Amino acid sequence: MATVRDTIGGMAGQGMSLRAIARELDRRGVPTARGGAWQAVQVRAVLARP
Repeated sequence: MATVRDTIGGMAGQGMSLRAIARELDRRGVPTARGGAWQAVQVRAVLARP
């Protein structure tokens, strides 16, 4: 099973924008840590983690 980080990394690798990734995660029903909607800033934070 892929992690959220792997999923986001794959989408970014395909050239998707941060906003497009956030929309796709919401469409797929992937929860955020706090249970809200995904935002571009959250996607960027996940990608920035080592």
